Amino acid sequence: MASTLGIQFDKPNNFKESDLDLVSVRPDFMILMYPVVTTKEDFTHKESRNSLLGPKPKNKLITQFSNELQVTKNTPPTFIVHA
Repeated sequence: MASTLGIQFDKPNNFKESDLDLVSVRPDFMILMYPVVTTKEDFTHKESRNSLLGPKPKNKLITQFSNELQVTKNTPPTFIVHA
């Protein structure tokens, strides 16, 4: 969830926008501890993927929530902890 919010902060949504929504929600940085950064079948944490996308997600959702594929020059600096 944290990596999705940090990387996909600028994706369009279907919410009714207000003046507050014009304020950038891009984080200055991210610190991710044991993050789930992919939803690809062979690499993801299966229970996390099922909770987020359901038991039989479509390929479009898998790609959208595989955050390693969504990194851009606007992605905030990120420190990842995994031991």
